[in-house]
Amino acid sequence: MTGKKGKPEGYLLAAVPVRHALIVLGDLKQVFLVSYPAIILTLFILTWLIAGRSIRPVEEVIAAAEKITKENLDQRIPLPRHHDELYRLSTTVNALLERLQEAFQREKQFTANASHELKTPIASVKGTLEVLVQKPRELEHYEERILFCLKELDRMTKLIDQLLMLAHYESSGLTVSMEPVDLAHHIREAIVRIRSDADRKNIPVSFDGPHSCIVWADPSMLDMIFENILSNAIKYSPSASTVAVSLSNLTGFPVCSIADNGIGIPEKQLSLVFERFYRVDVSRNSKTGGFGHNGGAAIPSYRQFRQLIVSPFKPAFIPV
Repeated sequence: MTGKKGKPEGYLLAAVPVRHALIVLGDLKQVFLVSYPAIILTLFILTWLIAGRSIRPVEEVIAAAEKITKENLDQRIPLPRHHDELYRLSTTVNALLERLQEAFQREKQFTANASHELKTPIASVKGTLEVLVQKPRELEHYEERILFCLKELDRMTKLIDQLLMLAHYESSGLTVSMEPVDLAHHIREAIVRIRSDADRKNIPVSFDGPHSCIVWADPSMLDMIFENILSNAIKYSPSASTVAVSLSNLTGFPVCSIADNGIGIPEKQLSLVFERFYRVDVSRNSKTGGFGHNGGAAIPSYRQFRQLIVSPFKPAFIPV
């Protein structure tokens, strides 16, 4: 307290006991020590459960993808219920698996067909030679059998050349040699090359078209295409029938048509005519030889004719 002269004459002390505050702080400390680990543990468990439930669809997608191998490419990843990002991912992966399955099946079928086509002439040549060495025969018989073996070897050589061309095209792309060529001349040359096969079946091959028709194309591919189609027309036509080849110019575009009296192709199988080694008969036997089967179908339009030139190669036919 302050006196009359402004000097302190005494002091007043006021105090509050802190015992209750210390008790409260002690209790709070105990609560924190007990509740904090419990809260942390509870939050961890809840977070783990929520996260596990959230990534469960991802785990299912991973597990389903790990089970898919080349032996079961037909299996697909189950689609989630919700159309979210995971649903889009699953749909994309399923589409990829679909394309892989189709490609794998094509390659598997191609390998089987190529192996079958190569084994057929080899087996024919081997069987013929085994018969020849069993006992002496007349000279004419030897000549006939040797010519047969040469023909089978020529067929196998052509098949190997086409297989190499396809392999080269799929590995690094096929380079075409584009140049102006006479389409009518190549058709006539192809008819000459298959004339012997046509004569054996008494099938006349006629050609109706202009003397010259210049196009921009690859000559070797043109020869391969015309020879294959004409060869199939001869193979799958009955004896004493006819094969007619015509070349005309409609609306400025050359149109080539090859018509015969062959067995034809069912409408439901027309989309398969460009499949390698495709044959209409299910057994795919090679009694008729060749590398495929067009069923003797004519080429009724320029677009279909151009597709024959293009497939399976790069564009090789452009009218000029």
